[in-house]
Amino acid sequence: MLSGEKLPKSIKEIRFVEDCGYTSAWDEFAVQLMEQYGLPEFPLMYSTSLLCKIRNGWSFGEASAINQIRKCKYPMLFIHGGSDTFVPTEMVNRLYEAKPGKKDMWIA
Repeated sequence: MLSGEKLPKSIKEIRFVEDCGYTSAWDEFAVQLMEQYGLPEFPLMYSTSLLCKIRNGWSFGEASAINQIRKCKYPMLFIHGGSDTFVPTEMVNRLYEAKPGKKDMWIA
């Protein structure tokens, strides 16, 4: 998530490693809701996200790694397990495609 933020001028160079990351909190919660409980996103994800927004000031949609990676100007290495069942491997492909500039990917 830090990769898309403006960094202090004192940092001249940085390299990011994305390790088995999800595209967004919403996407990961939706995957787990279906995998663990067999439930679709609607209505639980929507109502829970709204409740978080009301009580805490943030919603599930705001935690988006893919949106941050789109803004990243630094080199990034994407690492993911090819048999990962908790964070689907498909998510790293979407993150990799969203990243502009220098990047590399290793699927273990």
